[in-house]
Amino acid sequence: QMPVVSSVEALSYTITDAGVEFEHMLDHPSSYCTLHPVKQCIAMFIAELLTYTLRHPMADPPLFRWLLEMIHRLEEKEDVRNLHCDFLMDFATFLGFGIDEQEHPEWFVVPETRQQRQQRLRQLIAYFRENIDDLPPLKSLEVLIEVFD
Repeated sequence: QMPVVSSVEALSYTITDAGVEFEHMLDHPSSYCTLHPVKQCIAMFIAELLTYTLRHPMADPPLFRWLLEMIHRLEEKEDVRNLHCDFLMDFATFLGFGIDEQEHPEWFVVPETRQQRQQRLRQLIAYFRENIDDLPPLKSLEVLIEVFD
């Protein structure tokens, strides 16, 4: 069983060299994802992956900014069919093993079909497993594939 997000509240924040300072609530709370089952599934997949990959508690303002941008994309975009694959490709760069377009040119073509998306997702997860020691099986992966099936 996967936990269900019932509400999300956005905070105002300032990114400094020392880290991130949270201030007060923003006028526009992030809540649409909680009402959209596909977006909620993508959010759970991303959260699970972040749990297993971000192991060192140190400030990384560029990563934080990028994660906020990804959250906003997830909330605002109508078509999120490829968002999880886009996330993985960009996130690999932040983790230090970005995907070389010369080595994997097929990964830079937008998947059009369900089968192409599933294949790309499995390839990307395999790539992450090659580059991250002890990455456990992601429980949300099969749920994500099932939702897009």
